[in-house]
Amino acid sequence: MTSSPGTAREQELINSLQTHLLHQGVQARPGTDAAERPCLDVPDRRGITRRVYIDLAFRLFHWGDLADETVPMAPPEDAARALVQAAERGWHEGGQPEYLTLPQSPDRLGYP
Repeated sequence: MTSSPGTAREQELINSLQTHLLHQGVQARPGTDAAERPCLDVPDRRGITRRVYIDLAFRLFHWGDLADETVPMAPPEDAARALVQAAERGWHEGGQPEYLTLPQSPDRLGYP
C-alpha cells in the first residue's frame, strides 16, 4: 500500500513532535495503528501509554477527546511542551478514543 500525501505529511509532523519530545526527556515512539494511521506512543509518569494522533484538517495533535487532550500543531515546540505537561500530570483514566470528535462551532453550522 502506498501512502497518501496526507499520510506522509502526518508522519513528518509526528516525527517532528517526537524529536521535540525526546529533547525534553520523553521517550516517545512513532508507529501506526490498526488503520495504518501514523501515531506516536507516549508514556505518562506512571508508564501508561497513550497514542498521539494528528488531525491535519483541524491542525491539532490529540490523545483523547477532552478539551485538555488536544493541542495546536504549531509551533511544534509548544505542542511538545503541552504534551510533556500532560504526560507529567498523567493521562486521564479510562480508555482512549480512536477518533477525535470535535464539536461544531456555531459560526460553522452547515459546514463539515
